[in-house]
Amino acid sequence: MRTLALPCVLLLLLATGCTRFGGEWLEEGIVRPDGQFEPTQGRKTALRFDWPSQMRYGSYHDRAGVVDASTVQYDTYWTMQWDRVAQAGQVTARVEGDRLTAVVSGDTAKRYVKVRGPSIFPPLVKLPALPSQ
Repeated sequence: MRTLALPCVLLLLLATGCTRFGGEWLEEGIVRPDGQFEPTQGRKTALRFDWPSQMRYGSYHDRAGVVDASTVQYDTYWTMQWDRVAQAGQVTARVEGDRLTAVVSGDTAKRYVKVRGPSIFPPLVKLPALPSQ
């Protein structure tokens, strides 16, 4: 029985993912080419990296505190440089502590902060409503 414990724990770690990108990230602002940080004015974006290779992103509403379900889109990401860099389409991301910097199309650098607490993204699956009697 003990011989099965270690493989089961390793399989669980593999199944839940060990990437530093995992979780939800909320836009803070833009890092200008001169290195100055400029806070986001208006609508923010949010990112969510799910194991094994799915990234969701959408528009975050400050007042509601959630991502608008009608804006959520999906993409596939992969990691490089020993899980230090993630690539999804034209977005290249790097994690530094609890901040993520994403460069879009090679010139616009946006900074995100890791979201702690309840999820800000809508669920992947909506259950159908039960008929009322």
